Amino acid sequence: MQSLVNFRDLGGMSTSQSRVTRPHAMYRSGEITSLTPDDYRDFQTRYGIQRIFDFRGDGERRQRPNMSFPHVKTFAIDISKDSGDHSGSLESLVSSRENAENYMYQLYRDFVTTESARKGYAAFLTEIAQDTQPFIFHCFAGKDRTGFAAMLLLSLLEVDEKQIMSDYLETNRLRAAANQQMIEEMAKNGASLEQQAGVKTMLEVKADYLYTSLEEIHKQYGDVMGYVEKGLGLSYKLVEKLQNDYTE
Repeated sequence: MQSLVNFRDLGGMSTSQSRVTRPHAMYRSGEITSLTPDDYRDFQTRYGIQRIFDFRGDGERRQRPNMSFPHVKTFAIDISKDSGDHSGSLESLVSSRENAENYMYQLYRDFVTTESARKGYAAFLTEIAQDTQPFIFHCFAGKDRTGFAAMLLLSLLEVDEKQIMSDYLETNRLRAAANQQMIEEMAKNGASLEQQAGVKTMLEVKADYLYTSLEEIHKQYGDVMGYVEKGLGLSYKLVEKLQNDYTE
């Protein structure tokens, strides 16, 4: 869908069990605020999406509400509630590239350590295990809260790290035009070069961010399965159901 930034299907990835992730079942994207008429129609008819998981905070959803779709259930899950306010402008969050990077590293640690993230990701995994209806999960840009969720889900489906990281970094290509437009608008509104550099950093992903989460997981829980069982309170039986439902 051309009007849905950072959109992709997580199907077709090989797993360690000689299976592949099920196509046309798991989608990720940025916010779903302004689809073209054709994309709006395809959202349900071509892609068959029945469930939306919105990882944004209340303020973000009020400022930029998603479009509504008949017969599609939305789950509002504020992943970063305990990490601070994400509803303000990007300019207010950063003043330089260094500050932006520090913010990003802390954000990725928070995905592992904060209660809102653990409860939120537990709710997400629990719900998608209830049935096999196609779903999409997203945040604002579809890169951090969504990127961690994709890593978590694909890891549980036993996709290897190389494929997971490749999907994660694909965000930089898929968001390039939207990012450039945002930075140009900032420049027109008088943002300094330092602010522009900081926002550019926040709008992109890099492997070290995701590795920061993984390092925190390994430090506290040993591995991703330990994080899921001890940090999220989920059972291996649920993980097996995800593997049965979302690989083939």
